[in-house]
Amino acid sequence: MRAIQRGVLIALLLALVCPAVVHAGGAQLYEVAAPTQGVAGNGQAAAARDASTALLNPAGMQRLDRTQLMLGGEVLLGDVKFDQNSDTTFAGGNGGNQANAIPVLTAFYVYNLMDDVKLGVSLASIAGGALDPDNDWAGRFVTQEVGLTTLFVNPVVSLQLVDWASLGVGFVTEWARLSDRIGFSNPRPGADDGQIRIVDSDFGFGFNLGLLLEPRPGTRIGLAYRSQLDHDFDDDADFRNILGQTGERNLRTEFNIPQNIILSGYHQITNELAVLADLGWTDWSIFDYTVLVGAAGRAVSIPRDWQDTWRIGIGFEYRVADPWLLQAGFSYDSSPVKSSSRNFPDFPSDEQFRYAVGVVHDLNEDMSVAFSYELVDLGDAEVDVALPTGRLSGEYDNNYLHFMALSLNWKL
Repeated sequence: MRAIQRGVLIALLLALVCPAVVHAGGAQLYEVAAPTQGVAGNGQAAAARDASTALLNPAGMQRLDRTQLMLGGEVLLGDVKFDQNSDTTFAGGNGGNQANAIPVLTAFYVYNLMDDVKLGVSLASIAGGALDPDNDWAGRFVTQEVGLTTLFVNPVVSLQLVDWASLGVGFVTEWARLSDRIGFSNPRPGADDGQIRIVDSDFGFGFNLGLLLEPRPGTRIGLAYRSQLDHDFDDDADFRNILGQTGERNLRTEFNIPQNIILSGYHQITNELAVLADLGWTDWSIFDYTVLVGAAGRAVSIPRDWQDTWRIGIGFEYRVADPWLLQAGFSYDSSPVKSSSRNFPDFPSDEQFRYAVGVVHDLNEDMSVAFSYELVDLGDAEVDVALPTGRLSGEYDNNYLHFMALSLNWKL
């Protein structure tokens, strides 16, 4: 009986703390429905040509000569499928396509207070994910449905330090909602399976910094830093038919969005052709352990052994005519999880490869529209979950995300 209870606790713990965050480098998103998506996010801290720089690098607001507003929207379509192997002992299927379609809306505003001072604000999401396999899949006793939804407001200010350098700083308030549902394989003959459900939300606070250097016209170097955001989820989990018991149990856990830093470059090779590049780091090693605290104050720690991730990428923009700008880009993110450490299917991602194309069209001198398509290859994510009640083993060998984004930028 104690072994079974421990297995349930561990399964619950891992599902609660690391929901299916299937986006870039863990839970963090580069896809924010901005024109930089057409070059796979490369040059995001150095491009600084529209209102989205308020989010990507607030120092870049100094390059905007007028107040600007950008509205963006995108849809995420996933093709995430699990393939179990012969080591799996839980009965059930592969879960079908486990990624739901997710719409995303963003807004960015930059106010030209004076020549050397700009104000801005962003309304967006830089983290999130969802996993929704079929109800009868073999891993339902590990996770049935899980999601992380975030929304943050990021007011910023930028200052022109000298002619070739500007600085930006901002404050972040983020709301996060965690929802999770897992099944429980009841060991008693003829007994119905149980279920554990939890839904909670929390606010986290942080800051971001940006620096933009322009040593000569047409060449820019940007550095953007975003601090860690801490979320403390504390709510009553709904236990249904767990070891013959039904009711609520208080559970508390944390989910932290790690700090990250991006170094970007933008260089105008000719009047028509420009190259953009990124080098980034994210502090995913903060997930050394996952901790769950119960109502009696007892804490359980489970090793996760995540590692920091690195990002590198390159993109190109070519102006074929005055109103048309064509884009293409590629980027690579290392995996935050070693195959040997991926013991639960809550993070179906390995190394990530991004392939993007886009186009920006200037409707007139005050308005432009951008469209982009990006394919994210999440790699083969091997999973091996061993619980007292059974085993789930296999890999996500079909593992892709499709992003289609549209944005409109006004110079006011």
